[in-house]
Amino acid sequence: MNIKYIISKTVTFIGIVVLIMLFNGIFGDENLLIGVMSVALMLMLLERDLTVHPVKHTLQLVGLNLVIGIAAFVATSNLWLAIPINLVLIFILGHSLLYDLRKPIYMPFILQYLFILFTPITLSQLPNRLLALVVGALAIMFVQILVNKNKLSQSGDKLVEQVIQILMKKIEDMRIGISDSKNEISGLLRELRKMISDRRKDELHLTEEARIKLSLSVALEKIALSLEKMDYIDLQKECVEDVYQFLDLAKDVFKDKTKIEQINHLGKNLVSKYDKEKVSDQVVVEMGYNIAFLNDSLQELHMLDKDKYNLVKNVEEVSTRYQCLFNKKYIKIDTVKFSFAIRLAIGITLTTFISQYFNLAQGKWMVFTILALVVPIYEVSKQKSKDRVIATITGCILALIIFSIFTDTLTKAVLLLLIGYINMYFTRYRYTSIFFTTLAIGGASLTGEIQVLTINRIFFVIIGLIIATLINKLILHYNLEDNNNYLINMYQATINEMKKEAQALMEGKASKYSIKNLLIITSMIEDKLLMNNQILEDKQIEVKLDESRALISNLYHFYICKSQAELY
Repeated sequence: MNIKYIISKTVTFIGIVVLIMLFNGIFGDENLLIGVMSVALMLMLLERDLTVHPVKHTLQLVGLNLVIGIAAFVATSNLWLAIPINLVLIFILGHSLLYDLRKPIYMPFILQYLFILFTPITLSQLPNRLLALVVGALAIMFVQILVNKNKLSQSGDKLVEQVIQILMKKIEDMRIGISDSKNEISGLLRELRKMISDRRKDELHLTEEARIKLSLSVALEKIALSLEKMDYIDLQKECVEDVYQFLDLAKDVFKDKTKIEQINHLGKNLVSKYDKEKVSDQVVVEMGYNIAFLNDSLQELHMLDKDKYNLVKNVEEVSTRYQCLFNKKYIKIDTVKFSFAIRLAIGITLTTFISQYFNLAQGKWMVFTILALVVPIYEVSKQKSKDRVIATITGCILALIIFSIFTDTLTKAVLLLLIGYINMYFTRYRYTSIFFTTLAIGGASLTGEIQVLTINRIFFVIIGLIIATLINKLILHYNLEDNNNYLINMYQATINEMKKEAQALMEGKASKYSIKNLLIITSMIEDKLLMNNQILEDKQIEVKLDESRALISNLYHFYICKSQAELY
């Protein structure tokens, strides 16, 4: 942990505290948690670039927040009316904000709804609450524009530089006879393609910068794959050293634009040197093509004016095959999204009803436990259940000790801020849950007897855990193997579509955008499969992905080479 990381976390924490205090000062204590969740969403959504459609995403966030606010107000006004409202709203949020191939974002939105639900207000206070929700949504988009406007240019360029440096390290390893060194190239390229995915307009059409950087990612991947096939002897050794020289120039091109001419000159010389008419080694010839591909992409990016980075050229209808394969308009029953949304809606509606019907002061902890433990994949829920129990007991003990020793309000407030700050350095669920429990009980202790709060919290968390376990086990059970089979089928279908697009190109019927979207989707599927495989530990999955990755890169390269004259 370096000093820059600590400074960054400290500044972020101070900013969070200031924002929440400001929000509380403007909208009052009854809307404090809306400010907390707005900041949480602000930080969570920074992983995604929403700036390609700023107006559209602003309207979506404002609309969603208003629906949440109004639904919660109506649900608190009538116990029986709350049942259908909770069922429908939680299902919609769970289904629409859980993604097959991206990190889900349902948690903060549903948590915000529950916070509002358990903080009822009068009709006269409703306008102020709705205004707080609108301001929260606008603040999220303001930070998006501030931070993510040039994300692909800045963070994307850094990722490309990292990949080039890793390729150079790979060559340095080859020089000393290390041929089995592992690297993170595939992971970095998947991260780059996620950024590129965010820069699609209407989730289909790539901006000019995104289009070129997608080609850059494929060129670098092909170079990495070719290096795996090469030996450090004879002509291949000479070729590897030439590639190193080219990469050494290319790694600094984003910082030093004057090198672009040198890169172009060297690239053309290498392409000529390793032309198939001059050498018989097919791996060396392949590397020559890859260098040409990388050089062309770098030159095209250099020639693109910055004011045209977000331009979308030649917008056309995307192939009907692509649209059918990835149609998101319909709810499909045999999917993880449907299974999860149903389970979550039932769990939250049931426990919310029990809490409100019996007027349980601490019953909300049962509901929050359901939200934490009813998860899309069954195997994940089992581990989280164990972590939740350990975290709750540990957090309760910590809270009992700390807030029994320090009893005055000011000291408690300072300690709560300190615990929140320390929590920022942890990412594992068990540890963050410990701090969250300590924070929650510590905050509640400002107005109640801590021993009672601690016992009640443990009791309702255990009840919630039992209900969540039964729901995950008995209602539309969906396990990791089911999800992997679904993803593998999608992966193979995507590759088949790429083959069809290549064939369509030969027949003059290809779509400019389908092949690019398909390539992005393969990377996202790979990312999800590898994440699942951290639990399954199926070596065959990684072997299959390695084999398929070469085919995918070759299909895309073939498509670009064949269509370049027509497209560009």
